[in-house]
Amino acid sequence: MIKVDFGVDIIYVLNLKRHKQRKQRILDLFEKHGIENYEFVEAIPGGQLPLDKDRFFDYKKLINDGILNKWFADPNGLLTKNIIACAWSHLKIYEKFVKTDYETCLILEDDVVFSERIYEYILDGRFEQIKEDIKDFDIGIFHWGKHQMDEIHGIPIHESPHFVFPRNIGPQSAQAYQINKWTANHLIEIGYPIKKAADVLLDHTKVKINCPQHSLFIQQNGPVKQESFDKLGKAMWNALTDKEFESATSG
Repeated sequence: MIKVDFGVDIIYVLNLKRHKQRKQRILDLFEKHGIENYEFVEAIPGGQLPLDKDRFFDYKKLINDGILNKWFADPNGLLTKNIIACAWSHLKIYEKFVKTDYETCLILEDDVVFSERIYEYILDGRFEQIKEDIKDFDIGIFHWGKHQMDEIHGIPIHESPHFVFPRNIGPQSAQAYQINKWTANHLIEIGYPIKKAADVLLDHTKVKINCPQHSLFIQQNGPVKQESFDKLGKAMWNALTDKEFESATSG
């Protein structure tokens, strides 16, 4: 067993109550690597957001309650109940964190696993060097993992094994990041009312943001159901088949 210590006071794992397999996978990962300073935080499901009298998403109530902003900014042009619920869940973690005596925390979404790179970083000393650099350079947000990326291109800082975070060029990520108490308070201050997705808010926050050259956490959502493959195959067949060969039952 290789013991893994991220050098933070507490690790918060954001987990939807129905994601029992994901929670168990995190528990198994932590047990395997001797990680004990963690706490699961129940995420807000999109389906729990308020509905109006017609059973539609009641965005007006969230706006009136000061939770949701009147406008919403996202590079991909997306605004869904789940995006709002995810952003709110991350803000809830910041609010929880600032009420504690902890000074640093690592926030994980429940679908992350270690990439193979983490063991290279631990064995060759880069892992320990990064932890020292986070303290020495007063880094406000450190992304230990990026969204399905193995390589991050950026500018090296003082020959340390981490890079200046490439802002605003995507893909944004909120799957595995470390913050300090000051940053958490700042994120709460600028986070309400919610006007950006959780990952976009991090990317636009005016603090020092760094990441390793390689992603040490990757997201693993689990196996794809055969039913989904079948639907994808049918959709591709319908899209690519010449019209003259389509039958009335092809759709």
